[in-house]
Amino acid sequence: MTDTELARRIADGDADAMGEMIRLYHAGLYRFLRQLTRSREDAEDLAQQTLIRARDGAGRFDARASMKTWLHSIAFHEFTRWRRRQRWHLGLAQAPPIEDRRFEAVLEAEWLEEALGSLPDGMRAVFLLHEIEQMPLAEVAAVLGVPVGTVKSRLFNAREKLRARLGDRREVLHATEAYES
Repeated sequence: MTDTELARRIADGDADAMGEMIRLYHAGLYRFLRQLTRSREDAEDLAQQTLIRARDGAGRFDARASMKTWLHSIAFHEFTRWRRRQRWHLGLAQAPPIEDRRFEAVLEAEWLEEALGSLPDGMRAVFLLHEIEQMPLAEVAAVLGVPVGTVKSRLFNAREKLRARLGDRREVLHATEAYES
């Protein structure tokens, strides 16, 4: 089924079509919002709100972008509304517990989450959409409503900031491993 057909069926109130949209896109939306909000509960709420807005606006879907791009655009708008309402910043201490994994993997995951959290929202969104959700640059630009050049610039800056922030810590980790051997 094409994106246009899916949107038309959802607009007509087809519960199976809505279920298909949820099956196809909920996980990616949740993952994107989870990294932006740094909170499982908030990400789930925003993902649900995104899907509700998509259901309500399905009749306006015009296929200028893919359904995935359209939904991520709605999700980013929901995030920016949520962010404006927030008066406090979620810290790393509220990150979800990490299951049984090697100590190094736990440290690296915590460092990555902290590093991602230190990026400005626009930079973090570009990085997540392109690197995690595997969206082409043009689709990222469509989601965020910015020129492709801005996306490229933000992606470059995000990578540089992450490299700078994570480089020193990885060296500490490898020095600790050498000491323990």
